Amino acid sequence: MKYDIQQKIDMTKETIKTSMDSFIMDSLTKTYNEIFLKEYLKNYINITSYKKTRPNIYLIILHVDNLAKINIKYSNKIGDETIVNLGYLIRQIQSEDDLIFKSKGPGYILLVHDFKGDNIKKYVTNFQTEVKKANIFIESISISAAVTKLDEIDNSLPIEERVSKFMNKAAQRINLAYEMPDSAYVDRDNIIDRISLGKILITESDSLALEIAKRFFEKNQYKVITASDGVSTVKKANEQFFDAIIVDRYTYKMDGITVKQHLNESSINMNTIYILTVQNKDVSLIEKANKIGIDYVISKPIIFEEILGLIERNIKKRAKT
Repeated sequence: MKYDIQQKIDMTKETIKTSMDSFIMDSLTKTYNEIFLKEYLKNYINITSYKKTRPNIYLIILHVDNLAKINIKYSNKIGDETIVNLGYLIRQIQSEDDLIFKSKGPGYILLVHDFKGDNIKKYVTNFQTEVKKANIFIESISISAAVTKLDEIDNSLPIEERVSKFMNKAAQRINLAYEMPDSAYVDRDNIIDRISLGKILITESDSLALEIAKRFFEKNQYKVITASDGVSTVKKANEQFFDAIIVDRYTYKMDGITVKQHLNESSINMNTIYILTVQNKDVSLIEKANKIGIDYVISKPIIFEEILGLIERNIKKRAKT
């Protein structure tokens, strides 16, 4: 009897451990994810805050520039292999004390606990050089890098808020790298730190309506990319990450429903907030939208402040996870 109880206890412990691992570990790369990184940072900063000399803590995000093209040209499986191989290569190059985490985007985050060198950029660009030379990928790839130092964040803030701002700033910088040529390098020294709040792709066949929408979001500190038809939308969404995608239901060449279906197949924006604008909505349309993962169906005439609020809440929610 006692043996049976202990066996059940052990089985329960293993079940809990497996569930926890699936929550904090990326299933593809078997690497801890950003959820674990956030908790690790909170503990590490708390421990080191009592030291007289604080360590030089950096977050380095390394993302594949052309993963979407590899997915389309070969397959999603080959794209996954590219990410796994990149992780292997990073581990061969990184310093012994660095920790690697899977990022939400197409690559990894390196946590540098205490950089002792005199040139962090040189350390990071070495990764870029070695990846470009590597022959373990199906074709040559390049990676962009974003570097953020913990000292950039006000150290008087509560630890949880400080960590959130630290990770959010790093994410903003890698998003900025998407707008630059391949093998981009972004840190506080080569950008103006008034970074846009996010990047939006807007598709509207009516040129006047498109210009009005563009001006509104730019005025509210968003980088805006536009498209006048659905085919262009899919192409642009496969080339760079967006914080939100807004598409008219009956845009030219490919309608807004079909655009979303294409993005669901292989795009780096398959999980990006997707807003469909329509003249009229009914139960049938809402059911179809729900089925393919459209987040919001907004009736025209559009109240832009409504969409702005939806986007801002989603960005804040993502920053907290």
